[in-house]
Formats: sequence, structure tokens, C-alpha cells
Amino acid sequence: MKQAFESHLKETEIHVTRLEDLIAEVNDNDVDDKKDPILTAIVASGENITKESDAGPVRDAGLIATAQKVEHYEIASYGSARDWAHALGLTRHVEALQRTLEEEKSADQILTRISQHTNGAASSVAA
Repeated sequence: MKQAFESHLKETEIHVTRLEDLIAEVNDNDVDDKKDPILTAIVASGENITKESDAGPVRDAGLIATAQKVEHYEIASYGSARDWAHALGLTRHVEALQRTLEEEKSADQILTRISQHTNGAASSVAA
């Protein structure tokens, strides 16, 4: 799980750079650096899980669920942005957003595989 999180963090850094480049291109180099309140809230829920539970499979299951909430939000956001770019005829943007969307879907699939194992371990602890 730790390796998956670290790997996706590196991928996310690439996504941020990619997205900033796309935004700058259509927004006169003005990249909005405001934090998304929904993502902020989801991350805060993950921090609460860490603070309120002991290390182990139950905490891990909660953290994976939180990470998947982030992935699902990102998938919806990148999919919409890709469709808007398509409507505006921004072909390069469509391609970059589609690539990012595919990477986010892949990350979600990895988390699903991890959660299948972790949720089983968590249910043994809770039983």
C-alpha cells in the first residue's frame, strides 16, 4: 500500500505540472493555485482516520477508501475537463487530459486490488 501511495504521488506531481501547463496556455499564463475545497475535505477525512485509529488493517482500509474517493473525484473532474476541451477544439488538451484520466483510472484499479486484500484483513480484526 505504501509503495502504491508513493508511486501515485510521483504521478500526481506530473499531473499537476501537466495541468498547470494546459491552464496557462488558455489563461494567459495565469494558473489558479487555489486549493479545491472538496479535495481538501477528503484529505482531511483521511487525516482523521490516521489520528483516530491504530496502525493496522482497519486504518489501512480507511486510508484506501479515502484514496479511492480522491481518485473518483479526479476521474470525474478530468473526464469533464477533457470533454470541455473537446467542445472547445483544444486537441492537445484533450489528449493530455485523456492520458491523465487513464492514469487516474489505473491508480484506482491498483487501489481496488489492494483494498480487496486489506478489507479482508480488516474484517478479521473487526470480527
